[in-house]
Amino acid sequence: DKAREMIESQLEAETSAWLYRQAYQRRWQVSQRSQARCQRCGSQRASDFMRNGSRKRQLATRYRVLTFRMPRVICQRGAKSASRWRSDCIRKVSVGVFWAGNWLRMKAGRLRSESLLLDLAQRKLFRQRGLELFIHDGGKGLIAALNYAHPHVPRQRCVFHKLRNLWQSIQVPESLSHRQSPQFKGPLLQPIRDIFEAKDWREATELRDVFCKHLANTQPDLLNTLQRDWADTIAFFRVLQRYPNWPRSALRTTSLLERVNRMLRRLFRPKGAFHSRLGLIAAVARVLNPFRLI
Repeated sequence: DKAREMIESQLEAETSAWLYRQAYQRRWQVSQRSQARCQRCGSQRASDFMRNGSRKRQLATRYRVLTFRMPRVICQRGAKSASRWRSDCIRKVSVGVFWAGNWLRMKAGRLRSESLLLDLAQRKLFRQRGLELFIHDGGKGLIAALNYAHPHVPRQRCVFHKLRNLWQSIQVPESLSHRQSPQFKGPLLQPIRDIFEAKDWREATELRDVFCKHLANTQPDLLNTLQRDWADTIAFFRVLQRYPNWPRSALRTTSLLERVNRMLRRLFRPKGAFHSRLGLIAAVARVLNPFRLI
C-alpha cells in the first residue's frame, strides 16, 4: 500500500506539473505550453487539457505486481473536433518505480506493453525456456517495456513496416506526377529488398553500404530511414545462424499476427455476444487452428 500511494502521489504531481495547475484550478488561468501533445489536434497548450478521472494499471517489479490508479487527461479541442470525449486524446507520461527506489520515466503505451509481457511471463515464456526473438512494429512503448523486461532477448523490427517507411521517405522529383511516383520509387526499393535476402548479416551490411554510397547525395531521407535501428532490422540473421531451416518470413515480419488479428476482428465485429464460453472458444479456434496457433 505504501508503494502504491507513493506511485499515485508521484503521478498526480507529474500531471499537475504538465498541466501547470493543481486539481480543481481553472484551466483558462494557465497560458504555458505543455510537454504533452494531443494525438488528434496536435495542441500543446496546457489550457486545452483537463483531468478526466483515472484508470487502473499494473506495474511489474522484481518482487511483485503493483496495482495503482493512473490519472487520465483529455484534450478539449481534440475531443470537440470529434464531437465526443476521448480519454486517449493526449500522450500521457507516467512514472514507474523500481523497488530499489530509482524512478524511471515511461510512456503510457509502455504500461500496456508491460501488461502483455507480464501475461507472457505468467505463461513461463522466458529466454531460458527457448525465447529467441521478439518481432515488433517499432512501437516506442513496447520497445521500452522490452528493454526493461527482456533486455537480453534479440528484437527484430518488422521488415514490412520498415519497407513501408522507406517507401514514404523516398524523395520524388517535382517534375513527376503522382501516377509516375510508383515507377520512380520501385527500382529504388528493390535493392533494399535484396538486402534482406542476403546470406547472412555481413553480406546484408555490405549491400547496405554499397546502396548508401550510391545514393548518398540524392536520397538522404531514405538512407537515414534505412540506417535507423539497423541492428534490430537484421536481428533475424542471428536466429538463422542457429536454426538455418527456420522460414525467414516467420522471423522478420509481423504479417501473420496482423492477419490473424484482422480475422478475429472480422469474426467479433458482427457479434453482439456469445451465448456460452464454449461457443466463444470454438469460434476463436476456427480462426487459429489453420495457422497451428493452438
